[in-house]
Amino acid sequence: MTIAVSQQELRERAYRLWEARGRPQGSADEDWHAAEVELRAEREAAAGPLEPLAKKAADVLETSAGIKRRTTGVPKPN
Repeated sequence: MTIAVSQQELRERAYRLWEARGRPQGSADEDWHAAEVELRAEREAAAGPLEPLAKKAADVLETSAGIKRRTTGVPKPN
């Protein structure tokens, strides 16, 4: 899943990171990447656990396609 982050949010976060590091020259790419990683991580954490939904979606797809299930103890649909 891709978490969307606006350019404005990235600019603001990268600027704050740059200032917090003492405004070093030549670190724009590093600050931009760090800002993107932080913002995406924050959004993913706020979205909550999506793993159960992903497993449910995979189960539905496997069932509809007639693919053998990966989990043990669950019979394959006829």
